[in-house]
Amino acid sequence: MTRMTIFRSNRMAIAMVGALMAPTFAFSQDSTVTSRTHVVRKGDTLWDIAREYTNNPYRWKQVYDLNTATVRDPHWIYPGERLVLPGAAAVDNTATAASPAPLALVQPKNAEAATELMSQPTVDLSTAPMYAPLDGPTVFRRASNDRPRSVVPRSMQAVQMQSREAAPTIRPGEFYAAPYVERADGPPNAGRIVGSGDVPGIPLTEAERPLQSHERIFITVPPGMSSAAGARYLALGRGPLLEGLGQVMIPTAIVVVERAQPGQAVEARIVARYAAVEIGNELVVMEPAPTGVQRPVPQTNGLRTSVVWTLGGPVLPSLQSYVVVGGGSATGMRVGDQITFYREQRTTLDGVVLPESEIGVAQIVRVTAQASTALVIDQSYGAISEGTAARVSAKMP
Repeated sequence: MTRMTIFRSNRMAIAMVGALMAPTFAFSQDSTVTSRTHVVRKGDTLWDIAREYTNNPYRWKQVYDLNTATVRDPHWIYPGERLVLPGAAAVDNTATAASPAPLALVQPKNAEAATELMSQPTVDLSTAPMYAPLDGPTVFRRASNDRPRSVVPRSMQAVQMQSREAAPTIRPGEFYAAPYVERADGPPNAGRIVGSGDVPGIPLTEAERPLQSHERIFITVPPGMSSAAGARYLALGRGPLLEGLGQVMIPTAIVVVERAQPGQAVEARIVARYAAVEIGNELVVMEPAPTGVQRPVPQTNGLRTSVVWTLGGPVLPSLQSYVVVGGGSATGMRVGDQITFYREQRTTLDGVVLPESEIGVAQIVRVTAQASTALVIDQSYGAISEGTAARVSAKMP
């Protein structure tokens, strides 16, 4: 054998050893490092998964792009599918804290040994008894018989479901920006925005322009409430008066007290703005945002209601739109509940009964004695409007 032949053989052996070593590294990582994946549960949507793990539901497209080998249509995901999350490394997550010690690295002594190892038969774990197909519809989608089944180990699914704490499904900003229905004469004992601290360079009256973010303003605090520096209040504008329900209040801003002097209006600043802020907006104490709101449990034959008002009056509200539906706290409506909008069944001129059609899904983010406010989180058709029928399809435990 010539020197060149020996060199080529050694180089082939090194390459084959490297190929054998590569998959072993996935099992040899530190046990504290795990890949970020999510096993789809009944009721999940890509929108929900993106919001839960990234706090930004609009990143659902990134979740889909990372999982096109599993998810053919982003509108259809199935329980048991394991999805890689944005920012996650594509490593095998079958190794958990409960797994045995990492496998020892096997290094062949020569090219012949490497060839022998590579010729060993592989084992198809999907045929092992511990595996079982997991399929079926999510809470918003129906199962499809032609959809390929996902195979996930039962033990791995149990570990993932138990070890990962469920993330809250409602963020404070969604709560404070949500319009709500108050009693007919509005909130009692409200404060008010009474002026602007800015000095305009052109002769405009203060009431002729909306107030801006971070603008210095003058307020009167709600009677009996604190005027100490740092006190926060929610500014509200008035929407329509809904007959038989009450007065719609629309959050416009969050203001923070900066300084108070005897006999003068309190100085404050706008730190968050949700809508046009105007002099005359009412101020109320900020209620604590809901915490610990977890995923609701699907239910059938839930409370039936309908849309009574939509924020901004769009022709067809879409994702992230606020809508007010009938049914307040006395009906059992709770923050975190989910409602499904649908078109009721109807009969054709020929007497054929057409079944109802689901339109979209919204989550209840605020409840008063008069009504409930929902945020649209999923939509199949652009057909949500005032009068659209809805029912509670998932209930807080």
